[in-house]
Amino acid sequence: MVRSGAADNFWQNAQEYLRELHDKLEVVKTYATSHSQREQERYATHYNLRSKDKHFEVGEKVLILMPDSTATRAFSKWTGPDTVVEVLSPYSYM
Repeated sequence: MVRSGAADNFWQNAQEYLRELHDKLEVVKTYATSHSQREQERYATHYNLRSKDKHFEVGEKVLILMPDSTATRAFSKWTGPDTVVEVLSPYSYM
């Protein structure tokens, strides 16, 4: 037989536990959000150190990185030089 006082105490302990858990999860969420934003900015800065914005005009000679059909998709090889015949968008060419 369960006394009503013991059941009330159990219920209050469960509510307190859930409240504390919720507060801790909010702290972790805040930390994870700020950490991921900071790391994303760091990755972008590191990547952009050596990257260059490239644009080509019709008639320019370019090298093309093509997937190697004899191996897995992880391997590619450079072909060319080939001539740009059409600009489809700022970063897409024929």
